[in-house]
Amino acid sequence: MNDRHPPVRTAHDDRVAVVTLASANPLNPLADDLVVELLRIDADPAIRATVLTGSSKAFATGADVEAMAPLHYATAFRALGGGCELAMMCDVVVAAEDARFGQPEVVLGLVPGAGGTQRLPRAAGKSLVMQMCPTAAPIRAAEDPAFADE
Repeated sequence: MNDRHPPVRTAHDDRVAVVTLASANPLNPLADDLVVELLRIDADPAIRATVLTGSSKAFATGADVEAMAPLHYATAFRALGGGCELAMMCDVVVAAEDARFGQPEVVLGLVPGAGGTQRLPRAAGKSLVMQMCPTAAPIRAAEDPAFADE
């Protein structure tokens, strides 16, 4: 971790923790620091809500594939789980119209991790999931009925 640019920053506003994914990489690959910080916040009884946000370029791209390249399969497999799965774990998701959600790990022959195959149909509907998972084609927030304007 680069101390000058930590991958996760936390601020508090009264009883709300605001966690910002702030990697030096503007696409915000996920880092263990996020898990550590979220567990710390979860254990703090003074925190009643958490806002999780990313950079202006991306919320989170998911696993840092470059960092995983030298790992053995078993170690790399445990590290998978992506930005889409992270968003689906949230109670409320606010996304820009051009935000993209996807399961790109299927291109590597991997099953989406962190409950992605179960949460995604509930969030996006079966039709969109059948476009995303077999093809790795991302959808934009504007295409997802969960985000569509009424």
